[in-house]
Amino acid sequence: MQLNLLYTANLRGNIALLPRMYTFLRSLQQQASGRTMLLDAGNACADEIWHCQLTGGRSMLLVMDAMGYQAVNISGFLTAASRAKLVQNRMAMALLAAGDVWEQEGVLVTVEDQAVAQPHQLHIVLSGITQTAMAHHQLQLAAVEEGQVGIVQIGSAGDNGRLTITATEVRTMPASTLPDPTITATVDFVLSEARYYGRDDTSKPD
Repeated sequence: MQLNLLYTANLRGNIALLPRMYTFLRSLQQQASGRTMLLDAGNACADEIWHCQLTGGRSMLLVMDAMGYQAVNISGFLTAASRAKLVQNRMAMALLAAGDVWEQEGVLVTVEDQAVAQPHQLHIVLSGITQTAMAHHQLQLAAVEEGQVGIVQIGSAGDNGRLTITATEVRTMPASTLPDPTITATVDFVLSEARYYGRDDTSKPD
């Protein structure tokens, strides 16, 4: 196995950052050789951010889905009603909370440390800790902050199929990174919808 894992975390509702972040992520994906996964390890939305409040946490996720994220840790910010709406709308990326298990091409992803993987199967725990580490094929991810991308490369060592971390780093998005116009348009649409939800709610009688 050769896997390049790119992940973000702690975006905390900074939706204006996403068009530039998409450009940065695309450049990192183009530099990688072999299979690549794009994940988010949590806190994509925050209750104190207006569009997160008005959409029940959906706003960031709608844009991140358009950016090609494959799985996102939604613990703590996405309401049950909002999650149901996203599932109903056939969102492509996986929405993971406590107890959820998502698998893609033999790689398991959860948001908790739980025994769900088969022997020699990679299990990614999608929540940031102090450092990136792997034990018994379970990968823990180091915390990253807004504007950063964590990069972990996984490979097989020897003939027994044992997986190992071959490289890890945290990259900070350059200030000169240009926004992607398609994602900018997506952000504008999502914010317009959020404002509509806000007007609709204020027009309802108490």
